[in-house]
Amino acid sequence: MTHDVVRWLGIASLALAAVGCSQSPGDGGEQAPTAVTAPTVGVAPSAEVGAGGPAAPAAGGTLSVNGLDFPSTYATDGIVTLKDGMAEEPVLGSDNPMLVRLSQQGAMADFDGDGSLDMAVVLTSDPGGSGTFYDLYVILNQNGQRQALPPVFLGDRIVVESVISVDSLIAVQYLDRAPGEPMTAPPTVSETRYFKVIDDALVEVTVTGEVIATPATDASPSAPSATP
Repeated sequence: MTHDVVRWLGIASLALAAVGCSQSPGDGGEQAPTAVTAPTVGVAPSAEVGAGGPAAPAAGGTLSVNGLDFPSTYATDGIVTLKDGMAEEPVLGSDNPMLVRLSQQGAMADFDGDGSLDMAVVLTSDPGGSGTFYDLYVILNQNGQRQALPPVFLGDRIVVESVISVDSLIAVQYLDRAPGEPMTAPPTVSETRYFKVIDDALVEVTVTGEVIATPATDASPSAPSATP
């Protein structure tokens, strides 16, 4: 199985400013903008994710989403635990359970700068209504122990096309709707957003500078492991 990977070249310097913190629908509050230092840009593969998540070589073992607790504002107890890439939870006042699924897009890189590989994944949550909410998560590998950081909300009923790692940055490309379009309209507007782990929090950042993208092909990672 192959997939497209974007190589980011020709960036002399990047100016980054944090423009938001982890938020999901219904969250209030904003984080004041924080200046961050531009990294030296290199190329790291994105990964198509299987049910257990991509197997990433890491100190103390491999990373997997199986059995990992994910913070979730949609769950009654604030946590969802995936098994084989899925989770179901009852919804008060509804006969339909909330369904959480692991998306097929993900990336592996050292996102927190501790020398070990971490993982970025997208979860979709269907709380039983009309919406299907997409959230970006980062799973930190801390001495072989997995920690899922609180997510950043990407959108409702969007189409995620790629999750790319560029050194410590995460770039998410997806299709959304134009302002004012009804949710019944198919998503056709391309959006790219950038994220970074700062002080063990996933933060959206802005990127300025020349970015040249060229297509590339990478092999998918090896079969995932179900153990941390």
